[in-house]
Amino acid sequence: MENEKYWIHVDQLRYTQNTINDQFKHSGAKLDDVVQQIKCNHMSVNDLPPMQVYEKDGRFYSCGNRRLFVCKSLRAEGRLNTVQVEYLGEHNQHLSNFTSKNDGQCVTVRKKI
Repeated sequence: MENEKYWIHVDQLRYTQNTINDQFKHSGAKLDDVVQQIKCNHMSVNDLPPMQVYEKDGRFYSCGNRRLFVCKSLRAEGRLNTVQVEYLGEHNQHLSNFTSKNDGQCVTVRKKI
């Protein structure tokens, strides 16, 4: 069902972009700092807005690539398994933002200077 919230395993989520900035757009918080804050229990992954995801060819792609990076970093350390997402359905209009060159399996983080 579209626009419903679901829990999904982090490993099932893929990136839509090839590269991401190392900071969140609105808060300016660095991704590594957010990961550290969550690891130290100063904040929760649930403090981040739910990622919006859509389905393409049976795979789930996140519209929130920086949030997904944080979740996958926590997953790699065994600190997170599932995350709440908002399912957008099968939306082809999101394909204009799709720049991944590896089918969303990984992303390169660009450091701001």
